Amino acid sequence: MTRRFVVWVGAIALILGGFSYVGVGCMNKDGGASRTVTADEAARLSGVRQKNLAMGTVAVLARMPKELGETEISGWVDWTQPLVYAAVKPSSQPTYTGLVQAVPGLVATRPGDHAADPATLPADGWSVRRTSVMESEQSPDPTTRALDIVLSAMMVLAADRPDDQRALQEKALWLEEGTIDGVPVDVFRAPLAVGPAPDPSSSASAAPAGAQPEAIMHVDREGRLRRLQVNPGGQGLATIDLLLEQRPDPAQARIPAIDLLGGPPVAPRKVTDAEATLLAGLRKENAGTVSTVDLTMPVADGEVLRAVGWVDWRRPLLYLTVDNPGEEQDGQMLVLPGGVGWRSAPVKGEAKRPPATPPAGGWRTQAWSERVDPNAGAGDMDLLLFKLMSLVSGRADDTAVVKEHASWLREARLGKLRATTFELPMSGDQAAPSGQAPFRYWVTNDKSLRRVEMRTRQYGLAHADLAPGTLGYLQIPSAVTAALGG
Repeated sequence: MTRRFVVWVGAIALILGGFSYVGVGCMNKDGGASRTVTADEAARLSGVRQKNLAMGTVAVLARMPKELGETEISGWVDWTQPLVYAAVKPSSQPTYTGLVQAVPGLVATRPGDHAADPATLPADGWSVRRTSVMESEQSPDPTTRALDIVLSAMMVLAADRPDDQRALQEKALWLEEGTIDGVPVDVFRAPLAVGPAPDPSSSASAAPAGAQPEAIMHVDREGRLRRLQVNPGGQGLATIDLLLEQRPDPAQARIPAIDLLGGPPVAPRKVTDAEATLLAGLRKENAGTVSTVDLTMPVADGEVLRAVGWVDWRRPLLYLTVDNPGEEQDGQMLVLPGGVGWRSAPVKGEAKRPPATPPAGGWRTQAWSERVDPNAGAGDMDLLLFKLMSLVSGRADDTAVVKEHASWLREARLGKLRATTFELPMSGDQAAPSGQAPFRYWVTNDKSLRRVEMRTRQYGLAHADLAPGTLGYLQIPSAVTAALGG
């Protein structure tokens, strides 16, 4: 369990804890007497999340309470990542109205009437926002907030170790017996994510004391969770059915994330000698070449920046048309070793590559030092642009150093091409465990660098797609060269 996931679980627990108790406190509907759980029942509850993780991916069907429109959420939860992929259907609509993907801290949405089929995951049309329950302010839209709480509750339902049995015996209540699809269940009111028994050597827990939201859990005799009910915001209970008999095809047992959320799952390993040699030569291979650039970067909740143009590694420089959210922020950009030139120009429709000869006037310039916030550091866009410009060298990198630090992550498709994704830590990159480095590099079977991915600070992964291109010798406007060189 990563430190980032532990922090996320704690944050979700704090938010859910504010809602769940009132909603579940009246759940013993038939007036029967609830009681504390037995030792055997506590043991069964303690293994629920571990069993979920072992199952990997299961189908889910969630319904919001009547007070929130009884919206239906139908899809899959992949606890190995964790990730939820589902289609959303308001009760007032005859069919689905959109798709949603969620990972810890982020939610991606896409309009459309498609079911959530892992085999036909749409590649485009998505926007990303931060999970509303992570925000300090109350979401202006209670439906969105409720959706995020339900998605987050699904993802919390997995752990690699049993929950603390003693804590469950102290805090959980048995409410009643029942059946779900003919399967006998016991219904419990219990903390949603207790975490493992305290480990004196550990300084972090998955659910901090005093921040353990409660839920109604319907658990079968084998200790498998069949239904979960949570309060999504003080307006009744949402019901999440785990359809354990509906499992994905083995080839799709792990649900792929969209590119903005990280793409297909990774399985980091050390690179081979041949892979290290390939990676060590990437920057040298770029020398003397030009590539087209198609850049996509989530920059705010529901907003994506796109840029198209060229990276010219002969000089080096980048020349781009930038389509920002908001037409007044659009323009053309020259990225040089000394800084950035910017010329405002609205983008109408889909962004096109800038004119081969840059316009002479209207440019403003900033040195790199002027673009760095003294507290936050360089912005996401600048970090990715500077990385692209630096991916060139007159000689190969040290193969031994590459082999020591680089990681193979996965094989995947990039359009019609087969590609291998690597991590290749370079000078200036922030240190990170294997699989969580700030940059990733996609190399196709012809040994070409075709994509560079970067983790943004808050909104998932940005990427720049590269392809062999041509560009004449660019005549940089005199005002730009006077300020920045080039």
